[in-house]
Amino acid sequence: MSGNFSSFHRLNDLLDSNEDQELLDEWKKVVLSQLSQLESEFERYFPDKFNETWESKLYRSPFNIDVATVPENIQEEFIDLRNDSTAKDCFLTESVEGFWLKYKDAYPNVAATPIRLLLQFSTTYLCESGFSTMTVIKTKYRNRLDLENDMRCALVENIVPNIKKLVSEIQCQSSH
Repeated sequence: MSGNFSSFHRLNDLLDSNEDQELLDEWKKVVLSQLSQLESEFERYFPDKFNETWESKLYRSPFNIDVATVPENIQEEFIDLRNDSTAKDCFLTESVEGFWLKYKDAYPNVAATPIRLLLQFSTTYLCESGFSTMTVIKTKYRNRLDLENDMRCALVENIVPNIKKLVSEIQCQSSH
């Protein structure tokens, strides 16, 4: 399959013309450099540790993981989870995210790892949706706008404030 560029018509035409081998070699170096940078960005963005570690297995399939692969400090709680028939049934009917959120209080030490993995994606999503919102608000015709207030309104529309907590943290202001 190597060297088959039939899907890339212009590149294929360039290679077929074979006019300047030095230029083609230079282009090859540039493309390889760009692809290497892209690969390193993917590795940074999606770390390899998520592939086949005990954490990823615990996240995806907690009832099929070997107890010996789980760290000793959470093994007992993990064994309790594995033997919980209600949890097994719930895992089959709920989404993976819903399952871990439902059992985070019952098995806090075991659930901490999958929840930490879930948080990576939600925070990435929030960052990317914020950037998308910013690009919609700040077009080339509105480039002098101060985005702070618009972004605050756009990004917190689905966040519900914890009023009880906010009220409990209010401090009295003394007059001077």
